[in-house]
This record gives sequence, structure tokens and C-alpha cells, in this order.
Amino acid sequence: MPKRPAPPSSSASRHASRGPASRPASASSTEPAKAITPLYASGGEWLAQSPDPQQVLDHLLERPDAARLVRSAPVQPLYLFVRALGLADALDVLSLCSTEQVQAFLDMDGWERDRLDPARVLPWLLALAELGPSKLSVVAEGLDPELWTTLLGPCIRVYDIYKNEEPPDQPEGVFFDTPDRMFRVDILPPSAALPDEDKEPALAAGPASEPSAGDPSDAIGQIQRLLDALYRGNAELARAIVQSAGYDVGPETAENAYRFRSARMADLGYIEYYEALKVYLLLDPHKPAPPSELEPLAAALRASPPAAVHVLPGSDTVSGALLRTVPGLGEDDSTFARAVAHLSEPERALLVQHLMVLGNRVLSADRVELGDVDALRLTLRRTVGYISLGLELRLLPASKMGQGAASGPTVAESPAAAENESLAVDIRRAADVLREVSLLHLFRVGYSLTVQPRKLALLLLASSDGILTRPAATPTDASRVSTPAEVLALTLRVQSLPARWAQPLAALLAVRPLYSLWLDGDPPEPTSTATRPFASLRDLGRATALLGELSSLSQLLSTGLGLRRDHVVETLGKTCPGRDAVLLVDLVGTLLGNLLLMRPPALVPLSRRDLVPLRAALVDEAAVLGPAQPRPAVVAQIVDSLRERIYSRSFGEAEFATLWTPATQRLLRDTLSTLAKSLGELSPDLSPELADALPRLVGLLLPS
Repeated sequence: MPKRPAPPSSSASRHASRGPASRPASASSTEPAKAITPLYASGGEWLAQSPDPQQVLDHLLERPDAARLVRSAPVQPLYLFVRALGLADALDVLSLCSTEQVQAFLDMDGWERDRLDPARVLPWLLALAELGPSKLSVVAEGLDPELWTTLLGPCIRVYDIYKNEEPPDQPEGVFFDTPDRMFRVDILPPSAALPDEDKEPALAAGPASEPSAGDPSDAIGQIQRLLDALYRGNAELARAIVQSAGYDVGPETAENAYRFRSARMADLGYIEYYEALKVYLLLDPHKPAPPSELEPLAAALRASPPAAVHVLPGSDTVSGALLRTVPGLGEDDSTFARAVAHLSEPERALLVQHLMVLGNRVLSADRVELGDVDALRLTLRRTVGYISLGLELRLLPASKMGQGAASGPTVAESPAAAENESLAVDIRRAADVLREVSLLHLFRVGYSLTVQPRKLALLLLASSDGILTRPAATPTDASRVSTPAEVLALTLRVQSLPARWAQPLAALLAVRPLYSLWLDGDPPEPTSTATRPFASLRDLGRATALLGELSSLSQLLSTGLGLRRDHVVETLGKTCPGRDAVLLVDLVGTLLGNLLLMRPPALVPLSRRDLVPLRAALVDEAAVLGPAQPRPAVVAQIVDSLRERIYSRSFGEAEFATLWTPATQRLLRDTLSTLAKSLGELSPDLSPELADALPRLVGLLLPS
């Protein structure tokens, strides 16, 4: 049954007339909305009384003023709290929320970009229905009518019994007769409710299986329960909602719903994507801070007296809430967190507002869906990390700050020096910087600092294609990698490096560079996240040291050992492994294998019949426990031979010192150990005939 235009005097139009009163003025105003409208005030400190959400809930419900506390809480921390509890355990909180707060929850969680997602919205509405039909009807009356029509319109077909509209004998989904007997509603299966462009091609029927999480009967049942609860709570409102959904005007209604939602989100700082990208403007760190939409704290407090900043009596302080609820502010060694502790109570309360608005702008720029709590926390943690970086740079002496800005991320001569810089921070002076410099400026400075090592990494890989990385299928300018697909392709190519280099390098190549825990010295636990946002100049120092090691390695392989991209590509065209699977240890191992067999250390694949004499030359037969080990005397001899070779190819002591570093020597020794282990795993009775059948040996290039 096709959708019909709504009659002017219908109850649907009367229902729609109730909506505009609850809509933000910016939704209908022709004037541009302000870039930032700080709506966050203190009042959510109770959310941080414990790191355990369930304990927070228990403490809340013991208080006689629980409803006032919930309704005074900022919507974003409150939303995260509800998500942390889970809807099933958060019903007591939802029962205390205002209609405006619930509308904000749906705005934050119910949309996939510019499209309302019923699978996200329905659980919230059904949770309200569990609190009783009256609670659902109160909230339903305050929500945008366009939201209800956009939600239900594609999911149902409405037949007006009073107008003698005859429904078909068989429904497309399941029939639902409204309690007032005015409508017969055909609740459609999800596949029928999808727009044509979203429908997948029909698949061949397979064997019967158990119902999946997307079982159509479950989706139909949710709509059925929702309609039933609406009618039991407010029959007149339910009739208006159903009739409006039956007269759905299609894309125009959905666009209006999205427009009203966007206006409310803009009031929270979630501005339009292209406008939000301005948060990532690159800045010259040693130039004065330009005017900012987010005023420095001192200037903002002069304009608004401290007495206007409310601190909830008898609850935790704003600083306590800040340090425990914002990701990235809980670390004891965070310069930002320590500086916040030295601010006054009004200053901390205002800082919460500015930090939330800035974080929301970053979320908009990164297109983070607010329903993705893990991505949301990572983005907020990265925001705090950038601010901390900008703060630390501002605290450097003027001479070092200028040097750091001129020479890229090398703000210290070594990771140890960078660490000493971070330990020498004057926290009281850091608090003064927070008062006088906008958070937005500190954020942009911090982000600009992380972009510099990424640029250096891209330039290094562009000059080392086929040496440090697997060669690209066609020569490309790696220094211009920007799209996620290009980053992924380059990240796969750097996996030829050992993990201690590949993982930090891959983290640096991200569009928003990250710090790899491999840079802390020891491999991270397999179950832990291997990356985190940059948070200090010490982190930048370690990343810069990594790039220095890789630069020395690239020069060793090209200048010292004579590897050339064109020769590597030509050789890998006829070897096993080939271009797409080769490891750096295969290239270096082939050079060393030839040297062990008294040949020049060249990239010439070894014959499989060379494996037996190579094992005899390298493997220490006396080692009977564990993996096979190379003979210490042979390792020393090979390293000395290569040292002399590299020295002879260097232009003086200075260049030799850049090539022959502890990192490059470690690579040679590790390669010999890997090669010995691979050879030791071969059968002791390996014959030349059996060797010919060997497909692959880690640490060597063999003919394909």
C-alpha cells in the first residue's frame, strides 16, 4: 500500500504541532549557530564517586535528592554512565531522567551518520516501556514527531478501519490491531523496511538454522511491544503517532528529523563535519596563540564571576570528577592532570565545560559514532594527550622551544633526555599556562607535534621502498599517503620489519598518529592494547629515536650492503618468498648466508642444496637444548667482516658511526639467530634431494 499525503486536519498534523516548542531555536533560525555554546555546568560530580558504575548507582539511589542529581548532570557523562551500566541495569537512572536528557541520549546513540537506526533507538524506547506506559508516554510526547515518523514509517503499513481501507488477507509481516480498533497495522520485517539501495541481493536458500541476532520476528516483536505500551500510556498520542507514520512523507520527514537533531548536537559542540575539521589546523608552536572561540580560563572567569559557577554541596569536587571520568586524565604522570589539580574550584568547573566542548568538536571531526563507546573514549583520551603535549611544549625554555619547532619532533636529544624534561615540569607554572592559554590552542599545538614524526616516517619510507618495506606493486610517493586505504596498504608493507620496528611504525602512520607500547622497551602483553595516544614529550622523543634507528638501518642496507630497490624487485620476482610475503630477515639472511658460504654478501638466492653446508657452517651442534643457536665464533667473524666492509664503503668516521649502530648490529645478530633456528629445524638426515622439495625457509630467499 503506497504512503499517502497527510490531510491538513488530521490528528497527525495536530501531533506534529506539539514538536517545535521543544526544538532548539537554531533549528529554524536562518542565522548561523555559534561555533561553541558551552552548556555544561558542574552538577555531575556524583558520577565520579567510584570507578565502579554499580557502586555509583547504589550511592545515588540512597540519596533523597537522587532525581535532582540526575537531572542536573551533563548529558554526555550521564549517557556514558548509562552505557557503562547497560540499559537493563540503568532503568532506575532512566526513570529519573528528564525528557530532554532522553532526547539527547537518542540523539547521541540513535543515528548512523545522517540516518536514524531503529536497531539503536528501539532498545531505549523499550527500556522506557519497562518503567511503565506512563513514563514512555511522557517522554514520547516530548520527542520530535519527525523522529517517531522516521522511526515507524518505514516499518509499518497502516490501514484506517474507519475509512474502510481494506488490509490484505495476508500481512507482509505481522498484523497488529490497535486497542481502539481504529487501525490495523502491518508490522513489516526488517528487509521490507529497508530502502531499496540498502537491500542486499537475495541469497540461495540454505539449510534451516537457529534464529540469529537479527531475527525478523524479534524486530517485529519490538515494534509490537512499543505500540502496545504507547496505547496503554496515552491512547490519543499513540493514535497520532501511528497515523503520522501511516502518512509518512518520506525523505523530507527524515531530513527534518536529522536537522533538528543536528541543531541540538551543535549546541553540545558537535558541529558540522567540515567545520569541525578546523580543530586540526596545524600551528607553529613558537608563535603566539591566535584568538580562539574557547577563551582562556582567566578571561572567561573575568567575564563570568566565580560565584556563577555552581559546585554541588555534599558531593565530590569537580576536580575529582574530572580526574576520574575523562579518559586520559587519570594517569599520575600526566602534566595536564597534575596542572588541573592546582586550579581553583571555579577554574576546574569551567575547564570541564571547555574540555567537553572541545572533545565534542573532535568527535565530530573524527566522525566518531557516539554509540561506539570504545572509540569515543579513545578519542577523548587522545584529546587530553594533545593538550598535555601542547602544555609541556609551552613549559620548555624559549631556546629549546624554538629549537623543537624548527627541527620537528626532536624536542630532546634522546628519549632519556625527553624523559628528564617531562620530570622537570613546574606544575604551578603549568597551571598558569592553563589559565592564560586556550585549550583549543594547546590541542592544536599538541596535534601539530604528532604530525611531524608521521611526516618524517613517510619521507623515510618513501626513500626506502623495497628496502625497509615490501616493494610497492608500482612506485608511489609514500610521502603523500593520506587516505585510510593508502595507510592500510603501507602498514601491510612495513610488516616485513621485525615487530619492535613494524608495530611502532604502523602506529605512527595512522592518520591520527598513535604511540606504540613497543617503544616502552618490552613487548606489550598479547591481551593488552598495543597503542595509546601520545601524551608527553617523552613519547615524542622515543618515536623520534625509533625513526633515527630506522634511518640508520636504511643507510646500512643501501650504502653499507649495497641493496637497491630495482634489484630487490627483480630478485623477488623469481624467489620464495615473493614480493608480497618477504621479510627483512629474508633479505639480510640471504646476504649473510652467501657470506657464510665464502661468497660475496650479495642478494643472490641460495640453492636448496646449499642448506646442508650452510647449516654445518652456522649451527652450533653442541647446543642440545632449545632452538638451534649460531656458533659464537662464527657470529663474531661475520660481524667483524661486515664491519670492515661497511667501514670501507663509508665516507669517513662520521658516516660510519651513523651506519654501525647498536640497532644495526642487533639486526645482524638477530638475523643469524633466526637463520640458525630455521636450519636447526631441518631434518638431521636432510639430503640434497629432500632439500629440493623444501618450499620455504625463514631467513633465506630460495629459488621459486
